Amino acid sequence: MNHYQLITHGQTSGWDASSNDVNGKNFYGMLPVEVAAQAGDVDEFAAIVSHPAFNPLGARPHMFAEVGRISDGSATRASDA
Repeated sequence: MNHYQLITHGQTSGWDASSNDVNGKNFYGMLPVEVAAQAGDVDEFAAIVSHPAFNPLGARPHMFAEVGRISDGSATRASDA
């Protein structure tokens, strides 16, 4: 089980490939690439997807990136425009 997770909006617990499985889920059922996407951490996202063992099958980074984008209240929905 991975310990890599979202700590607060826009912040993760810090990606460490030596102590986390690049394709393993955390306690919340999220893959590392999903955690990085939700946090909006481009550096950690790039480190994860460029890892030689990274497997994108089943990953949902787009969904979690959208959650991260709208969760801070700064996004404007089409219905609000």
